[in-house]
Amino acid sequence: AVVSSAPPVAASSERVHAVLGALERLISTWEEATEDCRFGEVKRELLSADSKAELLVEASTFATFNKEKTMNVLCKRSPSVVRALVDSPSAQRVEGDLRKLVTLVPDESSDDYLELIESWSSARSSASAAAYISQTGDLASVNAYKKGTEDGASENLQLARRNVTEAARVLRAALLMVS
Repeated sequence: AVVSSAPPVAASSERVHAVLGALERLISTWEEATEDCRFGEVKRELLSADSKAELLVEASTFATFNKEKTMNVLCKRSPSVVRALVDSPSAQRVEGDLRKLVTLVPDESSDDYLELIESWSSARSSASAAAYISQTGDLASVNAYKKGTEDGASENLQLARRNVTEAARVLRAALLMVS
């Protein structure tokens, strides 16, 4: 483990900034980050007797690496990256880090700052719960769809997205108060 020589308040601020950056990257790449395209099915037209020669050619050349000529690539919505971030030790430490930073908040803003800490905790927990539920509770996470087509949207994963967006907004507001 790397030991930081920065004062505790500075280290707390750095960790909060790091989690905010990770949340913002997730938000900006949400569609790609929550799409899992590790599934596929053989193209039916290649299974016909007329296509036997083409199938053999494709099977012998690059079929191990590039399956798009012989397979329909299928995707599912996956909340795994969302859960990995909002349930990470770094994200779980943010509330404690925000509490350490309260010493930098002007007295007249301390109540608002404490509300932001509560809002962070609520948004993070809600994002985690919605992402967890979407793993099994949403058809878009269970049923595969052809890559490049509309996925039918996962209701709970969209709720997780709103909560992740709210969590990022709260962290930005808290960091503004302590800067």
